[in-house]
Amino acid sequence: MLNNTTLVKFPFFNINVKMNVVIYFKIMTGGFNISSLIKTFFRFVIPSIMAMWVFSFYTMVDGYFIANYVGEVEFSAVNIAMPFVNSLFALAIIFGVGTSTIVGILLGKNKNKEASEVFSSVLGILILFSIVLTISFKVFLPQIVEFLGATKYTEVFVRQYLSVILYFCIFFMVSYNLEVMVKIDGFPILATVGVIVSGLTNILLDYLFVAIFHWGIIGAAVATGIAQVLSCVVFLFHFIFGKSKLKIVKTKLKPNLLKQVIPLGLGDFLNEMSTSLIILLFNNFLASTLGEKSLISYTVISYITLFILATMSGLTQGMQPLVSFYYGKGDKKSYRNILIFAITIAIILSLIAFAIVNIFTKDIVQIFLENSDFDILSITYSGIHKYSLSYLIVGLNLLIGGFFAAMGHAKPAIILSLSRGFVFIFLALQFVIRFFKAENIWFAATISEGLSLIVAIFFLYRIIKNSYALK
Repeated sequence: MLNNTTLVKFPFFNINVKMNVVIYFKIMTGGFNISSLIKTFFRFVIPSIMAMWVFSFYTMVDGYFIANYVGEVEFSAVNIAMPFVNSLFALAIIFGVGTSTIVGILLGKNKNKEASEVFSSVLGILILFSIVLTISFKVFLPQIVEFLGATKYTEVFVRQYLSVILYFCIFFMVSYNLEVMVKIDGFPILATVGVIVSGLTNILLDYLFVAIFHWGIIGAAVATGIAQVLSCVVFLFHFIFGKSKLKIVKTKLKPNLLKQVIPLGLGDFLNEMSTSLIILLFNNFLASTLGEKSLISYTVISYITLFILATMSGLTQGMQPLVSFYYGKGDKKSYRNILIFAITIAIILSLIAFAIVNIFTKDIVQIFLENSDFDILSITYSGIHKYSLSYLIVGLNLLIGGFFAAMGHAKPAIILSLSRGFVFIFLALQFVIRFFKAENIWFAATISEGLSLIVAIFFLYRIIKNSYALK
């Protein structure tokens, strides 16, 4: 049985095994220069960003078709339901990230049989957990809808959407878990293809169910669910019939594995949950300050933000395995260069995103609110311009937090996630509402991200000062 010490000692195995061999060979032969380092960086980052884009498109696609073929109230209902969908992915992240670390170590040691047993055991536990969640969500659906902040106008539509989505809980969670395991099995391109196929299926079915059949918000939910089912089928086919090192084998369920799996996935879980909580908090504060029309505006803003977060998360996830590898090798120069390069890319992407959002504001808004009245459009334009300032900072927070986690510094990574996604955003919303005009509530996101960046830099300085990392 692997212990936690072993897991921390070998974090660099939590990447594609074939890529490990290539990197290791280049290091040992002295052929790994800064040019090849950058090339390898992009080989990890680009597929990671693409996969995150597709994941972010699921709810955005639903929103687009509902906004254009159903109505604005139903459109805002999808945004209110978004934290529920995000929470499913967040729970799946705990299992996916934790299991991939353990399995990656075993594969790195050529213990394929043991790796398959761990993979199969955790997969079985995840399926049982998903079934229990589905039953629980069904029983407490009215309370969940109320907790999400549904208003008297949106309540019925939120309930309709979630009443369909909850039956696909098992596929949401298993699909993400299998996608991560396909990567660790040595087939990152297949993982990306599977995610893209699922995303395209969602778009086609949304068009069919919502635009052609006029099933409304229920049609959008069914389309999203079926796309997740297809994703599961693609990945299961790989593990059952494909040329995989990992196989689904008959083995006993080992709940004790969760003692190792959960801590390893906790940081990424908190990052995903923070996105859900920020949406939840904004929905509640906006409804009580700017009125229900602002919820429609925030739905557009949250979609834009979700896409930017997906990009930055992809950059972070692409960087992490390389940092872990070089940190494990004791190669400070290489993982320092990776961090500096990643920060540079994050700054460039942030500036591009900020510029695009502010230059093409009307064009972006028209995608979702083409026929909206003047009041809603006015609130949306103003909100985007104010909220977009946070895009200049959020990438650095995600990147630095990911850097901590990649080196096994779980405590600062968790503190940063909790501060950014729970504490600071709540305090910032309270501060803006109390001391400024209601229309300035959009600045709360920038205040929260700014405070989080101070925390991130503080911990980064301490790590450097104490010689844990960069020197």
